[in-house]
This record gives sequence, C-alpha cells and structure tokens, in this order.
Amino acid sequence: MRTGIVAFFAVLMIVGNAYAQCVDQLEVECAEQAIYPGDVCVTLRLTTCSAPFRAFGVEILFPDDCLSFQGLLSDGTLTSGWVQVDATVLPGTPARLRVGGYDAEGFGIQIRSGLLKICFDLTADVPSGSEISVDESTMVDDLDGAIGIGCRMPSLTPVEDSTWGRIKSLFN
Repeated sequence: MRTGIVAFFAVLMIVGNAYAQCVDQLEVECAEQAIYPGDVCVTLRLTTCSAPFRAFGVEILFPDDCLSFQGLLSDGTLTSGWVQVDATVLPGTPARLRVGGYDAEGFGIQIRSGLLKICFDLTADVPSGSEISVDESTMVDDLDGAIGIGCRMPSLTPVEDSTWGRIKSLFN
C-alpha cells in the first residue's frame, strides 16, 4: 500500500512538472518598421509544446512615454476562438500590461506559433533603445518556467516621409 501511494505521488510530480514546463520561450516580436503617428502591433510567439496549452498569464512591460495600449488581436493566432483573452494596463514606469486567457480545449504548439497580437498607438517618437519586454516572474499557468524574450522598438518613419505622407501632402 505504501509503495502504491509513493508511486502515485511520483507520477503526479512528473506529470505536474512536465505540464508546468510546457512552453520553452515566450517571445515578443516587434514589427520591423512603424510610421509615426500611427499604430504598431507586436506578436507574442511560443515555442514547441507537446502538451495542450490551455491557459496563460504574463505581464508585458512597455514604454508608456511613446506607446499607449489599444487592444489585443487574436484573429489568425492560436487564441482565436478562445473562451477568454484579455489585458489590463497596470500603473508604473515602465507600464505593465497584464495579459491572460484560457480555453477548455487548448491547442498544441507547432514549432514557433503566434499566441496573439498586442496593438499600441504611437503617441510620441520612440526613444532610441526602447524595449517591450516580458516579466518572467509573472508567467503563470502553461507559461510557468518559460524564458521571456523581449524586442527593441523598430525605427520610425515620420508620416511626412512615408509614401502615404507624400501622397497626402499633394492634396493639402
């Protein structure tokens, strides 16, 4: 009897640890270019996971002196059709965006897949070296134990220098 209980807890610990280590990395992928003023979206990407991915929570840090959170886009991503995916901006500098979601069925991750997109409004010129990063200490559920990889903001093109800006100036 005692051996059976010990074996049960050993299996439970192995399964629990394997499930908690489902995702190796959560990467923020910045757009290569942005036009200011305007919008810019970043993609949260996951690495391969053999277990079902059903729930996550994480805080993303971003410079609120040049970015303002607009919303999440799940269409065309792994979380499309999930029961709940939401985000809340928390006070602080840099600003924190708490993102989370869940689904009853979940999915398996193939190679490097897009979890969802986070869209921001460019409210000012982005200072050199500005980053959007992942606070690894806040990763929970199926992200627990993953490595967070941030990105540097793209080079900005002022609207006046973009193709649209040049076209627009012809009508003013």
